[in-house]
Amino acid sequence: MRGAGHRVPLRRQQRRLFGGLLPMTDPRSAAMQPPVTPPAGGTWRQFAYFALRRPTIVRGLKVACVITPILTLMNHYHEIVTLNLSVRFWLQTVMTFCVPYAVSTYSSAMQAVADHRRQTGGHAG
Repeated sequence: MRGAGHRVPLRRQQRRLFGGLLPMTDPRSAAMQPPVTPPAGGTWRQFAYFALRRPTIVRGLKVACVITPILTLMNHYHEIVTLNLSVRFWLQTVMTFCVPYAVSTYSSAMQAVADHRRQTGGHAG
């Protein structure tokens, strides 16, 4: 039972806030992570494996949720201020959401592929 003076360690608080996206430096918490074993094959197969992992998807969604409103406001300021929110506006906003999501997913997955190759001595599988 936790007392009034009990404090949650900072690392655990960060994991709660960032959904496990921070690198695990504590050996005990690293044991909780499933092993990363991408399929054997070329770079694109490994890319697809890492791009479809939950941490990559969550990171892409977070980036897109921050960047999309900024880009939408910059590109459609007049429509927003005059409340002229047509179907075209919403379609363009959805497409605007896809761009930062795709960029974040691509960069995260390619970095994961490079890290995996570095750990395995440069081999694809």
